[in-house]
Parts: sequence; C-alpha cells; structure tokens
Amino acid sequence: MKTLLGKLKGALLRLVDRYMPDRTKRLVTLASLWARITDAEKVDDHTLRKLNAVMVLSNSDQALRAPMELSQVIWHGKNSDEVINRARLKARLESNEDLDVVAQEIEQALPSCLNYSQGNPRKDIRALLIAIRSGTVAAAQ
Repeated sequence: MKTLLGKLKGALLRLVDRYMPDRTKRLVTLASLWARITDAEKVDDHTLRKLNAVMVLSNSDQALRAPMELSQVIWHGKNSDEVINRARLKARLESNEDLDVVAQEIEQALPSCLNYSQGNPRKDIRALLIAIRSGTVAAAQ
C-alpha cells in the first residue's frame, strides 16, 4: 500500500508531466543534469550566464539556479554516478567517442515527467555534453 507521501509525490509528478510547458521541462532537465554531472556545490553568476548562453534555456540566467539546487530531488536522489558513471563519463568526454550513446543512456535515466516532446532531449543532452567536454560550461572551481 502506498504511503500518503508516495501518493502525493505521484500526483505532483503527474501534474508536472501534464501541465509544465516543454520549454520549462527542457530548462529543468538540462540545468539539473549539468549540476548532477559536474557535482558543482556552488554556481557563480558567470557560469549560469555561460550555460544559459550555450543552451538557450531562459530569458533569465537566475532561472537555472533552482533546478540546479534541486537536482538531487529532480533526479530522484540519484547521485551523478547513478545518472551516469562519472569516471566512465570523464573518460568518454576526454576521448573522441561519439556522445550519442552517452546522451541516450542519460535520456533513459531522465525522469519521465521531464520528457519533453518539442525539440529533442537526446540532442540537447548531447549538446550539453559537448559544452562540458569543451570546457565551455565546466563547473566553477
């Protein structure tokens, strides 16, 4: 039997899936994924600006901050190794491996309520991985 909390969570996820616009799902997906992959504890305004400029997520750079802060909740408590193995990802990013397979693996781990139909989540995830690989949107040190 589901707990009350489980039922509430399920209802909330259904609402998000049904009523959250695709553009917002895209922003939440990519900003929270960046936070999971980079394990950034603090994100400075410069990094927000760069990520937003590269991925074109929002009219406001600050809109990325909340999904980054809530990334662990968004990805169901999964740490970055559970979303995708960080050591393996690092090696794959440093190689010239095509990132389509990596993006597909991450897309499969994407919470279903954030799967957006407009655009292409796998293509967006791949573009994010390329930006991370190039150092364009690397985590602040």
